[in-house]
Amino acid sequence: MKIKKQFQLNPEDFKRLALWQGISIISENQAAVLSKIIKKHQPKKILEIGTGVGFSLSQILISAPKTVEITSIEYSHYLWQTNNKIFQNQIKSGRIRLVRSDAFKFLLEANEKFNFIFLDASSSDYASFLALLEDLLVSGSIIIARIKKGNAFSAGGYLENIRKHKTEVLEFENEYFFVSQLA
Repeated sequence: MKIKKQFQLNPEDFKRLALWQGISIISENQAAVLSKIIKKHQPKKILEIGTGVGFSLSQILISAPKTVEITSIEYSHYLWQTNNKIFQNQIKSGRIRLVRSDAFKFLLEANEKFNFIFLDASSSDYASFLALLEDLLVSGSIIIARIKKGNAFSAGGYLENIRKHKTEVLEFENEYFFVSQLA
């Protein structure tokens, strides 16, 4: 699949790319909810863990204030390269920082604060991510964790730990969004 330059993909293009890569992306309903939450909270620094084919990142970019700093982490070299092509203008302008890294390594080495996190990686890692994220978040930060219904058990440690924060569970066809706000 040839990638168009300069972030010109529409939702159908992202769906085809995801199908071709054999990975899932958020639904258009989930994208609308993500957009609504971002617009409501107006974050200044966003961290996305798991860029995938970039559909979530595109929705974050569209919804977030123009001054927001977005960091997105992707482990796959191919997907990282693909997203560098898709979002090249936003990367050049400094609006997006696309990091090719293991999320654990990034979180261990990070020395910056975020006030919005979108977890879209392996949910079995979320509990460990949360422990590392606690030092990178400011009061009032929002965390959205995307968890497939069949993977809720593997995310059990995350779910136990996140419940100490104000958390709303949003149910979609095959997935949940756990939306938490830190005190």
